[in-house]
Amino acid sequence: MKPIKLVLNAFGPYAGRVEIPFAHFGEGGLFLITGDTGAGKTTVFDGIAFALFGEVSGSTRTVEGLRSDFASPGEKTFAELTFSHQGKEYRVVRNPGYQRPKKTGEGFTSERPDADLFLPGGQVVSGAAKVTAQITDLLGVDARQFKQIAMIAQGEFLRLLLADSRERAEIFRKVFGTGRFLQLQQQLKEQERALFAEREENARGILQYLGGAQVETPEFDLDSREIAAAPKMLGLLSEEIAAGETRWKELRRQLQEAQEQEQQLALLEDQAKRQEETLAALEETRRELERLTAQGDEIARQGKELALYQRVEAHSGEYASWKREEAEQREAEAALARAKTALAKKEEELPALQEALRREEEGEPLRRELQEKIARLSPQLPVYRQVEELEREKKEREKELTQWRSDTAALAGQEEETSKVIAKLEGELETLFGAEAALVEVEHAIAEKKKLWQKAAAAKEDCAALRDQNRRLKEAQQRFRQAQEDFSGKRARCDQLEDQFLQAQAGVLAGSLREGEPCPVCGSLRHPRPAQMPGGAPGEEDLKQARQERERASAAAQEASLEAGKLDAKSKAMVEALRRRVEELFPEDPAGGKLSALMERITTCIAGAEEELARLEKKKESLSSQVRRRGEGLAELSAARSRKGELERQRQETQARQEAASSQFAGVESRLRELTSHLEYPSRQQAEQVLCAWEEDLGAACRKLEESQKALAATEKDLYFLRAVWEEAARREQEAARKAQSARAVFLAGLVADSLTEEGFAAYMDRGEEFAQVQQQLNQYQLALAAAQEREKTLAAHSGEGKVMDREELSARLALARETRARLAAAERAEDTRLTHNRSAYDKAQVLFRQRGELDRRYAMVRDLSRTASGELPGKQKIAFEQYVQAAYFGQVVERANLRLDSMTGGRYQLLRKEQAADLRSQSGLELDVLDHYTGRVRSVRSLSGGESFKAALSLALGLSDVIQSHAGGVQIDAMFVDEGFGSLDSESLEQAISALASLAGGNRLVGIISHVAELKERIEQKILVKKGSSGSSVEVVGG
Repeated sequence: MKPIKLVLNAFGPYAGRVEIPFAHFGEGGLFLITGDTGAGKTTVFDGIAFALFGEVSGSTRTVEGLRSDFASPGEKTFAELTFSHQGKEYRVVRNPGYQRPKKTGEGFTSERPDADLFLPGGQVVSGAAKVTAQITDLLGVDARQFKQIAMIAQGEFLRLLLADSRERAEIFRKVFGTGRFLQLQQQLKEQERALFAEREENARGILQYLGGAQVETPEFDLDSREIAAAPKMLGLLSEEIAAGETRWKELRRQLQEAQEQEQQLALLEDQAKRQEETLAALEETRRELERLTAQGDEIARQGKELALYQRVEAHSGEYASWKREEAEQREAEAALARAKTALAKKEEELPALQEALRREEEGEPLRRELQEKIARLSPQLPVYRQVEELEREKKEREKELTQWRSDTAALAGQEEETSKVIAKLEGELETLFGAEAALVEVEHAIAEKKKLWQKAAAAKEDCAALRDQNRRLKEAQQRFRQAQEDFSGKRARCDQLEDQFLQAQAGVLAGSLREGEPCPVCGSLRHPRPAQMPGGAPGEEDLKQARQERERASAAAQEASLEAGKLDAKSKAMVEALRRRVEELFPEDPAGGKLSALMERITTCIAGAEEELARLEKKKESLSSQVRRRGEGLAELSAARSRKGELERQRQETQARQEAASSQFAGVESRLRELTSHLEYPSRQQAEQVLCAWEEDLGAACRKLEESQKALAATEKDLYFLRAVWEEAARREQEAARKAQSARAVFLAGLVADSLTEEGFAAYMDRGEEFAQVQQQLNQYQLALAAAQEREKTLAAHSGEGKVMDREELSARLALARETRARLAAAERAEDTRLTHNRSAYDKAQVLFRQRGELDRRYAMVRDLSRTASGELPGKQKIAFEQYVQAAYFGQVVERANLRLDSMTGGRYQLLRKEQAADLRSQSGLELDVLDHYTGRVRSVRSLSGGESFKAALSLALGLSDVIQSHAGGVQIDAMFVDEGFGSLDSESLEQAISALASLAGGNRLVGIISHVAELKERIEQKILVKKGSSGSSVEVVGG
């Protein structure tokens, strides 16, 4: 790729269209971009990078700032690059997103990012993302690789040279994309940790399950902390489970026999008790029948009285209809009276309204006079406004004339003051030379101290986390003890409920009896009084719930035990991690000691690092201020020189404008005199006040006439409506009187037909609540009598006369059976609980033991892979997988860099990559030294002088560009751009650097340099001169 022409429009400091014809420099060679500070030299590089990839060339600027502050609102911002690649010509046009004024209306609108790529065959690719993808595919590099190959950005020369291994690894990770190798290392390390923790958890689980088993064999008392004993313990536990199953089956058989005998005896005892209760209930029922029979006469009398009330109640609807019609008649009479009153009142208002309308109609001549005055004065108001505008313009012209006279005098004084500022700035800049190199050294020292501080802070956090973890471990152990106590309580409660349940089995057996089916105890087909469950006895659901609670408590105890074991393992792992971090932090003395002492030691380290950082930050602030001030001074000097020329031009313009303002002022005075000679009033305000008063009087008169007309019309309409209302009210009153008379006649006729009088109706009509109670009492009596007769019949049939059972003998036999059953149930439960517990422990331990073999195999494989990839094999060189790959790339970079450093330094210096670290504890492979062939000594690259450092950094950057280009698939980039950095070189070094770049530009390669150095301006004939102005920068191409 080689640029042919670049067009920038409203881009950076360029207000309008700027064209840079790179084809003017030929097929290859050096060219220089020079000009004032801030004029827009680096913007040329930004334009190329943005046109191709939508990004700027450096790391400190952003695409959002590309819109020119000098551009007019309607000017579009874009970059257009024409370039050749592999013998074909391409053109790309791209614009950034920015805010611009709306073409219609007020406010702003957003200009969306867009791009177009014009291909050699006439095809066009549109869209910012599509164009970027097409160019990336065409050139074979993306934006990041292009900037690393073709653009060495301002301020980034020394970064790669002076970086330590960690910083250089981060640079290479971005440049060569080696992050995937680091991710592989991290993934292997995480897998190793996860498998180690899983093995520890597996061992704890096996030993915990086996340790909780209940085995009385002496050989089973082995050390449960040894996982090697697990196979033997599993065998002994299996034998114990088999023996327990045999014992439990025998106890279960004996218990079932005892339960059946107890149930039969409980059923017989309950039948004897129910026989006694039935005979007593029969006697009580016969006494109740005698009492109800004695109440018969009173019940008959109440029935007759109730029948008479029901006849009266049948006429209550006719009575209510009569009273309702009477109420409607009274309401109609009241409505008729109201309508008559409203009509009379409205008729009284009519004459006064007619008189008011007549008076308003007599004022018509006055209204016409006001209309004529308004028509005469209204057209004069625009003339008054013209006079006011001319008076304001007269004041502005007079003020403008005075200002131009003052500005002419002020500009002469500013010219003299600017000359003094230029002399002062030139002296100040001489004292600030060399601050940039010192700032780079201080920034590197700060980065090192920050890394130390971050390590210490992380170690301090690990200490605090370990303290919290130990606290959580103690809490988990306490929860395990509480869960164990809860399990013991739940087990005891379950045993108690099982005893009570077995004692209530007679009631359970009676619950399954059906009439007509034989009893399993006595054989009877009738069951008049089946046994009931004794009070407080648990049911099967209660017993089932108690057993579930016992099992949950047992599971909770096991879970709490597992949790405590996990936390214990995590604490040990955290101790190991803290030990490794302390070894990294204090490699000379990694001994940890107590946690509190270690915390104090780490805190002291943090404090020392913070104190040193504070000192370095102060120094950095001072140097940054000097560097910043030098840049500001250069900009101020350039601005002052430009301003001096600008002031002279402005003074000449001011004198011309002063003369024009004087002529305009005289013209405004002449027009004012002509307009004011034809006006009635001295000012527009007075004319408007008179006009407003006339308009108000006319409006008031018109409103009064209209209101009188509306009031009379409304009153006449109301009279018509009220007369209609009065007529309708009279008709309704007559109709209501007729309906009331008719309803009374119907009511009296009904009473006569039912042999009732009006007085008799009145005597019974208000006793509804009383007779409702009588009806309820009669119903209750009938129900009670029928129920007593049915109950006496049923009890007589089920009394069982002539056959009485011995209840005392049955109770004694039942007590003995219950004692036997309880003893067998307790033994069966104890054996079942132990058997269930042992089965669970065996099954869970067996599952974990089968998993352990596969875990051991996987852990050994992953551990070896992880340590190899992380460079942690004992006794081996500490070089991780990613650093191994980066070292290979770095070796190629150093080899290419030395080819140029040799010519730049006259064969004195050679860069060397360290193959071995100082000890086997440190990572290696990316350290860099320099060999001085004059002395034969190898020393640090930091010992190089400022000029030597620049040449080494430039060589390294060019070598990096070569390697990236070769690893990008042999891409063809026939252009390179270098931004600043030559000011620290002496004449000889500068000549060597230029010769190296010239050799790089030989043949078909174009190399551009940005610099202020005067010798470069003389040495390089082909130049792009960037000039700064008050309305934006401009470009001039020289040479070629």
